[in-house]
Amino acid sequence: MKQRPIRVLQLGSPAGLYGAERWILALVRHLDPAKVESVVGVIKDDPGKADPPLIREAAALGFQTVTINAPGRINLSAVRRLRQYIFANKIDILHTHWYKTDMIGFLAVMGTRCKIISTPHGWSKEAGFA
Repeated sequence: MKQRPIRVLQLGSPAGLYGAERWILALVRHLDPAKVESVVGVIKDDPGKADPPLIREAAALGFQTVTINAPGRINLSAVRRLRQYIFANKIDILHTHWYKTDMIGFLAVMGTRCKIISTPHGWSKEAGFA
């Protein structure tokens, strides 16, 4: 019996296409699609704005994408919407790449089988953050 690929939601920033966002795109391009099914998502502050660059680029590369609208810093409705998406799409791992996605993602996976991992881009002891 063939197992389905692990489903990983890469959740990044809607701000632009900078270091962390380029890292997400490089990561999903280089994962073996037979083993890992990648979805690229963002949590967007302004529902009226166009799709963020990360979403446009990921879609152009053929990846499934998701945009979760959540005005403000930490919006509890975003936690609910992300949690619903995780359940509906059988996401196995949530990989967060931004402080807002870290916090919302942590709350969204509580009590689920979905695992969470965070990559803190740009934070290091040498940068004075530790």
